[in-house]
Amino acid sequence: MKKFELIVGLIAILGAFLKILHIPGGFYIALLAFTTLSMFYYVFGFALFNGIRLRDILKKAAYAEYYKRIFKRISIYGSLGLILYLIPASFFAAL
Repeated sequence: MKKFELIVGLIAILGAFLKILHIPGGFYIALLAFTTLSMFYYVFGFALFNGIRLRDILKKAAYAEYYKRIFKRISIYGSLGLILYLIPASFFAAL
């Protein structure tokens, strides 16, 4: 997983560099590489950023220690979102 991420990341940087220099094809290389990276992070992002190995992604035991953290984050961000939703917009306009 790390090798794939590194290779596609280098291709994305190369594509962005080619696009900045206005070399033909740079846009398509950057588009393909950044799209591939975004799909990779969308599917494997949670496991990748929490240190779960690829072969353990579908095993319940791999997520045993993360359940409390996940619930805590969801409750904190959910409460914050609810509080911001309930504060009237006129309050922020007055600042």
